[in-house]
Amino acid sequence: MALANPEATRPAARWRPRRWRVLGWLRGPVLVLLTVAVLCSSSGVGQSPTQGGLISLQLRPEKIEMGTFYKGAKVRIEGTAPAGSGVLVIVRGGEQREICNRKERVGPIWLNIDRIHLSGTPCLFLSFSSDDVNSLLNRAVLDEYQLDEAAIRKRMSCRIHCKCPVTEGPRASSASLECQGVAPDAQYGEILLSSYLALKKDEGSYQSFPKAVRLASSGDGTTHYRTEFVWPKKGSQGSYRVEVYACRGGSVTAQSTASFRVTEVGFPAWMANLAGNHSWTYSLLAVVATLLAGFGIDAVAARLRRPKQRSRADKASPEAQPAEPVAAGPAQVDEKEHAHHG
Repeated sequence: MALANPEATRPAARWRPRRWRVLGWLRGPVLVLLTVAVLCSSSGVGQSPTQGGLISLQLRPEKIEMGTFYKGAKVRIEGTAPAGSGVLVIVRGGEQREICNRKERVGPIWLNIDRIHLSGTPCLFLSFSSDDVNSLLNRAVLDEYQLDEAAIRKRMSCRIHCKCPVTEGPRASSASLECQGVAPDAQYGEILLSSYLALKKDEGSYQSFPKAVRLASSGDGTTHYRTEFVWPKKGSQGSYRVEVYACRGGSVTAQSTASFRVTEVGFPAWMANLAGNHSWTYSLLAVVATLLAGFGIDAVAARLRRPKQRSRADKASPEAQPAEPVAAGPAQVDEKEHAHHG
């Protein structure tokens, strides 16, 4: 009876052709997208040079722990690059903002007269290359990838008369948008940026080491590279990025990146957490430690003064002086005379 009823079968007969018709319309765009994806993957469109397998990167260690007795850690970066190419290795920290005080001498005293807001600067920049950087890459490539101090300087920005609160830790360069300071004139701005970069060089945070990457030919038609360095003590905890570039003809032919972390462990980590999250407890402990140190130094100084005072007292006491000879009395003289007459 249900099969003989044409009204019951009519909706199903009308719906099924429409559904397949919609799928047929979508089949064409889907095939086009798949074809474009296959062509892009085969031709390398949209891929970085690292995905072609032209350069490899090995980083040891992948994590640095700074404890109480930390004296530095040796870092090794090595891998393979295309034959006949130069190699540039960059160790870069995250961008941060820094607020510095400008001092001026008033008589014998240096006073803070202004605050400078600097942004767009990496907290650490180390460069290692197989040859001089300017001979490996042209200026346009250096500026594009931010591969030397001149390129970093072009990206930096500064403001004077800053009123921003001073906070700990690195901040993104976008924080400069919140600064209500005034942009300095061109000449004064160049002086500020040059002074800041000179300060970073003196601290060891910005360093360049030309011809510090050793190259050796491999049997498989590639070039093996290696560089080693001691992690600077100024490098704070955080995440850092290692970038390796294969250079030829003034341009980058391949690149690879890796990241590693620097963490504080033990007593330094406990103190940093206490100072950042429990400021009142940290302040109280600092006052108690200062008092104990003062009392301890006073006790040691008093103990060292006691032997000197005792030696002076011994020298001044009459018991230590030799006894003077006693003159003979009249009784003794009489006894001697009586003995003589007898």
